[in-house]
Amino acid sequence: MSICACGEDQGLLDEVQSLLDQGVTAEGWLDVPAVAMLAKAIAPAARRTAVSSERPTDVHQLIGKTMGNYHILEQLGAGGMGAVYRAHDHRLRRDVALKVLTVDVASHAEQRARILSEARAASALNHPAITTIYEVGEDSEQLFIVMELVQGKSLRELLCAGPVEIHVVVRLALQISEALVTAHALGVVHGDIKPENVMVLTSDRVKLLDFGLARQAVEETLARMSHRGGG
Repeated sequence: MSICACGEDQGLLDEVQSLLDQGVTAEGWLDVPAVAMLAKAIAPAARRTAVSSERPTDVHQLIGKTMGNYHILEQLGAGGMGAVYRAHDHRLRRDVALKVLTVDVASHAEQRARILSEARAASALNHPAITTIYEVGEDSEQLFIVMELVQGKSLRELLCAGPVEIHVVVRLALQISEALVTAHALGVVHGDIKPENVMVLTSDRVKLLDFGLARQAVEETLARMSHRGGG
């Protein structure tokens, strides 16, 4: 891939150079041996894409609103594919995690269909270390995904807090590996395994977040690179 095709688009040039440095190409977005290297290369680009293509509505304006059957209570975080909120399910009287997709892919038919396909495939996964997806829905043309609300801290927070005993590391690694084996057996790929997407519960059990959704941000970035390069 020639970075000359980027022209004067400095943002795109930076994305291409970052991906090339990690050995990522449009022909195969997972052609490096370590997924962590790919996540490191993609995450900054995905964040830039989200900022530039975010819907004009401020995500904070959703707090206190109702989307579908869910009353949005507070924002829990934000990433390349959207913002995550704590919401209350009026029907089942429980709190859930509501992910509202805030990037342009949610408004493009083909890419929207791919996101829905990935989310539905991930919702079929049944493993104690994989966050359960309850529903994929739309409200006023806004795509959202309802998931199990996980209480705990991210693996990143745990690692930053200080040394972790080896038996804990082994226990967490085994759970993550078993969850990935289960998902891969059903043809579901996570696409962005990193400490921020691994939640550690108080019982030293783990929950993997965002199955299938992170890969859409990766592929969207590479598709945009290919489009610019071909033009």
